[in-house]
Amino acid sequence: MNKGILSLIIFVLLAGLCVAASSHELSAMPKTTFSLSCNPEENTTVVLQGKTLVMRNFSQSNDFDYIIIKLTGNQGFLSVKKSKNARKDTYDVKFRLHDIPNGTYAVEVYHASQKYASYTGYTPGQTMQIKVHDSFIEFIEPLTFARNKAVFDANTSDMDTLRFYLQPSSKVESDDPSIVEQAGAITAGAFSDYSKAKAIHDWVAQSIWYDFDELDSGVYLDKTARETLVSQTGVCVDYASLTAALLRAVGIPAKLVTGYVLDTAAQEIWTQTLIDGNKSNHVWNEAYIEGRWIVIDTSYDSNNAFVNGRFSTGTGLKNSRYFDISIDLLSVDRYILQKHLDPLRLR
Repeated sequence: MNKGILSLIIFVLLAGLCVAASSHELSAMPKTTFSLSCNPEENTTVVLQGKTLVMRNFSQSNDFDYIIIKLTGNQGFLSVKKSKNARKDTYDVKFRLHDIPNGTYAVEVYHASQKYASYTGYTPGQTMQIKVHDSFIEFIEPLTFARNKAVFDANTSDMDTLRFYLQPSSKVESDDPSIVEQAGAITAGAFSDYSKAKAIHDWVAQSIWYDFDELDSGVYLDKTARETLVSQTGVCVDYASLTAALLRAVGIPAKLVTGYVLDTAAQEIWTQTLIDGNKSNHVWNEAYIEGRWIVIDTSYDSNNAFVNGRFSTGTGLKNSRYFDISIDLLSVDRYILQKHLDPLRLR
């Protein structure tokens, strides 16, 4: 055989082996990115580089000028890392974790507008989990992530589906004059569907009070969206019904989604038994906007409380953490049930 041809064959074989090895190595690489938000204006992602944790694309709000992360280990280890002014040079905030012993840690993120101020929690419910090794760090994927991603990715967006989630119903009366009028007032001046959805999210979280009296009684009133708008009170399903009605009233397909949220007060943690139980204790929304479905949870972003027959004051919109939240972060403290709760067919 010609030496040139033989050399070429050997080269191709070696190249193939290298590609195969590279593919195997890539598939075995630890998880090094964790998305917190899908909001194009924020799109916050945590990236692990060796033994450095990098916060990328934080909100440009002054409320994020200073960042703190708290690491809590399973052996009682606690470490708090503070950033310098996060806005001084870049929107990336880096934390060197070379002094953290090997082990598993929960990572909490806090932010503030001033160095010496009251810091606000950024990650909801439970927290991101990382594992520290001698020379690198990796994320521990939430136990619910694979399931949630599969359910969320299975969402369809054909015309029949989108038309279905635009229809009014007995509980989501998107054609009621009061709903239509309110939706128009909320979205006046908003030109994109995304900005309309954000305006509706913010208004509902600001204007509706979570009815702890109803929750504690265990007797749910099963309100319609219109009734929630009038009473200004409700539990999670009422927030979701009103949110869906307002979104549909401005031409945005919206659905009600059921799932389970961990009871952090009871220190509940994910187990496969809990996940396989398919229990539900919460309702939120998904909306189809600009070519994709996004997650919206107005009750979790509201800081309003209706307790002992009284409206709380000075609270309102807590934050926008659950507007277009990533499936990564959503999976930390909840799972999505495959069956969506939507009373469209009742009408």
